Amino acid sequence: MNVVYDATALRMWVTYAKGEREAYLRPSVFLDLKALDADENGTPDVAMAK
Repeated sequence: MNVVYDATALRMWVTYAKGEREAYLRPSVFLDLKALDADENGTPDVAMAK
């Protein structure tokens, strides 16, 4: 697993290894961490799995 993040802008890109292919050779998944609390009230706006 590789993770590249921008702590100032609250963004990150993640890649996972699969089979014989290393993580850095696979496409990345983007996550905008600000979207988890878009209204900035301290409570996540995304439903979490139980």
